[in-house]
Amino acid sequence: NRILQFGDKVSIIPGDIASISLKEEFADVCLLYYCFHEVSDKIKAADNISKAVKTGGILSIYEPTMEVGKPSMQKTAAMFGQRGFRKEIERDRFFTRFVRLRK
Repeated sequence: NRILQFGDKVSIIPGDIASISLKEEFADVCLLYYCFHEVSDKIKAADNISKAVKTGGILSIYEPTMEVGKPSMQKTAAMFGQRGFRKEIERDRFFTRFVRLRK
């Protein structure tokens, strides 16, 4: 319900991020919340996300610490780094690992 206040400025795109077709550079922000570790083809997913996020756009990744170790989170950030993103913030909390990257 909270996204309703943003009207048509927010889109939730259901589907397999590795296989759906997305327009190039249409997203200002991509939020991956407790989900990227479940993606089976992370390479294709990263390619698709990288294509969709605008230059200067933000990618925020949140993952559960119980399922995603620090090395895995760093590997994910590096994967996006190879696609033109740079790390701005990285945090580890009790329940959540977080990284924000900018394209």
